[in-house]
Amino acid sequence: MKLSKFILSVTLFIILFGCSSENTVSINSEVVQNLINSKILDGNLNITVYLPSGYGNGQKYPVLYALHGASGSEWSWFDDLNADSCADRLISQNRIKPMIIVCTKTLNSLTLTDSSGQNRESDLFEKYVCQELVPYIDSQYDTINSSKSRYIGGVSMGGFIALQIGLHHPQIFGKVGGHSPASWIYDYSESSFDSWLYSGKSGNSSMDSVKFAREKELSDIKVFLDCGENDYGIVDDTKKIHEALIKRGINSTCIISKGDHSSEYWETNMEKYLEFYNK
Repeated sequence: MKLSKFILSVTLFIILFGCSSENTVSINSEVVQNLINSKILDGNLNITVYLPSGYGNGQKYPVLYALHGASGSEWSWFDDLNADSCADRLISQNRIKPMIIVCTKTLNSLTLTDSSGQNRESDLFEKYVCQELVPYIDSQYDTINSSKSRYIGGVSMGGFIALQIGLHHPQIFGKVGGHSPASWIYDYSESSFDSWLYSGKSGNSSMDSVKFAREKELSDIKVFLDCGENDYGIVDDTKKIHEALIKRGINSTCIISKGDHSSEYWETNMEKYLEFYNK
């Protein structure tokens, strides 16, 4: 972990003594670490938060919730993918608006709703993000409390989890990114995909799929999908997800470019990701 980014002592002081970061304007951007107690998951989860330069001046900011892959941590987007330095650069060049980036410890695939749409105990991570993490961030930081200014994205395992959470909750998130999404959808037939997309609440076989998606408030959400051309196994699934979303009238962009399933690929494309979320 980069020592320049690790300011745990300051964050612990804030947590223990109740001091508000709103009282201090940051000259430079910073990444702070917090610990959130989750009643839904019955435990503590680490989160890291990127705050742009000038934070604390009373301005409200859009928020990106960024999820790591299976072998990562809540520091991966910063230590491995350098999302903080990329955001600094794009903000200074006026290519994106200043934003907050929140990274939580991401649980593994066993926390997902399965392709049949059944709500199992494994649904808990999705509930944690929507019912605990988002309200916590909105209460502790200067955020714009609106789906139009709240985004969720992830890489690999986190990419698929982000797609599922974002598409299940368009009233919370306005943009969703699946970067090399490690998909657990094995059946892309109409009924199976609809069951996943709508969490088991799809209509009948004769329904108008575009109209149904609009009724589920998915007509305004924007989706960004991408992966490396050498990311075998992921490429086909990414294209199928994109095609299925487009068929339902959902605004989806899919880009296949050079690279494979690696941190190097995601770091190379980080500018593209951040511009999608907050250009």
